[in-house]
Amino acid sequence: PSLTLVRPSGILGPRKHSRRWEARTIRVFHTLRPVLPRHYHPVPPEKIARALLEAAINAPPGVHIVESEKL
Repeated sequence: PSLTLVRPSGILGPRKHSRRWEARTIRVFHTLRPVLPRHYHPVPPEKIARALLEAAINAPPGVHIVESEKL
């Protein structure tokens, strides 16, 4: 059995529903990106999908957690 959990700090991209605070937070984090640790960088959905797809194809045994900075 294999379980992979992906934990992005934030997800970039358009939303169907407006989330004002999330949009503002992402803008602030994007502006501060050069000085923020990688753990706090927002992640594009394509990178998250790639990590999940790779985990499903390879299915390494055990529980695996992919933190934001590894995406």
